Amino acid sequence: MAPRRSAFIYESLLELQQVLADRGIMLHIHECDDFVASLDYLAEFCQRHQVDALFYNYQYELNERRRDAEAERWLDKAGVVCLGFDDSVLMAPGSLQTGDGKMYKVYNPFSKAFVRRLQQAMPECVTAPKTRSGSAIKIEKQPARFSYLMETFDRERFAPGETAALKRLRQFARQPVLDYHAERDTPYVDGTSRLSVYLTTGVLSPRQCLHRLLREHPDALTNPTLFSWLNELIWREFYRHLMVAYPALCRYQPFVDWTRHVGWQRNEAHFDA
Repeated sequence: MAPRRSAFIYESLLELQQVLADRGIMLHIHECDDFVASLDYLAEFCQRHQVDALFYNYQYELNERRRDAEAERWLDKAGVVCLGFDDSVLMAPGSLQTGDGKMYKVYNPFSKAFVRRLQQAMPECVTAPKTRSGSAIKIEKQPARFSYLMETFDRERFAPGETAALKRLRQFARQPVLDYHAERDTPYVDGTSRLSVYLTTGVLSPRQCLHRLLREHPDALTNPTLFSWLNELIWREFYRHLMVAYPALCRYQPFVDWTRHVGWQRNEAHFDA
């Protein structure tokens, strides 16, 4: 993880802490050395605070999925009910399959099936939680800075936090998205959404993007010009679905199995030429 991303996540958490505090919800932030330590801490936290239910969002990489399965086993023994949710995707991996019940390996058929499913039923976009009884709470101190490397980043272009993310999304979905198909690949034009940093860190969800786009442009699923940006979100979806269907992709193994046996040349002179 880049040090700038680490700093972006930290500053986004500061805003989240304040937003939740305004709703009467305390945000606890704890840094662990590894996955095993995080399981130890989570089990101890649940016991200390008498937690009886854990709601969490899935991560789809192989190690993260193994960690979550282990966490559920630990907490189940302690009487904690665990409920996981598909947060960073529009559709749950495995919910879209070919006629013979397998994951799509080619993008175009996947994309067409994906759009048909969206036309049948739109994924829900959940509203923010209401303020708890007892009103807002006071933040005594900010969380400690990460021990992970942190580096300054361009706050003008990538302002941290959900407020900035939603502002950028609304701005982009109103007008710039109309020119996205023509300008996104031109380096000297500010033609991209600049939302990827918010999506990859979980500050923004793809459902928020989809609902905002359709609110501004109800024909986005069928209009080729408007569909151009939505198509990129579906590409993002495709890779997450593949990662779950073929865990070997998380282990530096090739998607097409026979390519493991290709004898690659290591000729520096040919490479330079």
